[in-house]
Amino acid sequence: MGRQQEDVGMLTHSMPPAILCRRSAFQVALLMFATGGLYIFVWAYYVRRWCSATLEKQDQPRWKAIGLIVPFYNLFLLYEIGLLIRAVATRANLPQASWLLPWLGICYFLIGALWRLPDPYWFVCLLSFVPIAIAQVVVMNAQLALSGLDARPTKFFWAEWVVMILGSLMWIVAVLGTSLPDDAGKVAQPFWFSGGVLLASIVALCFIAGASRGAVAEATSWSLGRAT
Repeated sequence: MGRQQEDVGMLTHSMPPAILCRRSAFQVALLMFATGGLYIFVWAYYVRRWCSATLEKQDQPRWKAIGLIVPFYNLFLLYEIGLLIRAVATRANLPQASWLLPWLGICYFLIGALWRLPDPYWFVCLLSFVPIAIAQVVVMNAQLALSGLDARPTKFFWAEWVVMILGSLMWIVAVLGTSLPDDAGKVAQPFWFSGGVLLASIVALCFIAGASRGAVAEATSWSLGRAT
C-alpha cells in the first residue's frame, strides 16, 4: 500500500502544471503574420504543454517544438498537436472537436511551403497563419470552458509589440517593392497579386479578431452568470 502511494506521488510530481496559453486567436494570427510563420515554434510549445498537462499525458513540448525544424517529422508533430487540441476540446464538450483539427497543422505546412514559388506568387505563404488561428480558437474556447475567467487572453508583451511592428513593416515594404521598376525602368512583378494577398491577410485578421472577441465575451458572460 505504501509503495502504491509512493508511485502515485511520483507520477503526480512528474506531471507539469496545466499552465494556460493565454493568447487569443487574433494575437496568435498577428504574431504568425508578422514573423512569417516563425511564431509556430512558440505556439506549438505553449499549446502542447497545456494540452498534455490538461490530459495528464507525459510529453516533451520543448523538444517537440524544436523538432518542427526537421523535414517530414514536422508533419507528424503538427498532426499530433491537432490530436491533442481535439482531445481537450472533447473534454471541454466543445462542438469544435472535429476530425479536421489534426489537419490544420498540415494545411499550415502546405501553405507555408508556397514560399518556394517565384515572385510574386510566394506571397500566398502569408496566409499560413489562418489554419493556426482556427486551431487557436478551439484552444482558447477549451481553456475558457475548463478554467473560466482565468483563461482570458492577456495583453501583448513589449517584445511582441516590437516583433509585430517590425514584421508588419517588413511585409509592407516587400509588397511595395514589387511595384518598383528595375534598372531598365520596367516593373518586375505585378503589384496587384502581392497587394491582393496582403489585403486578403488583413481581411482574414479582421474576421479572426471578431471571432476571438466573441468567444471571450461569451465565455465571460457564461462564467459570470454561473457565479451568480
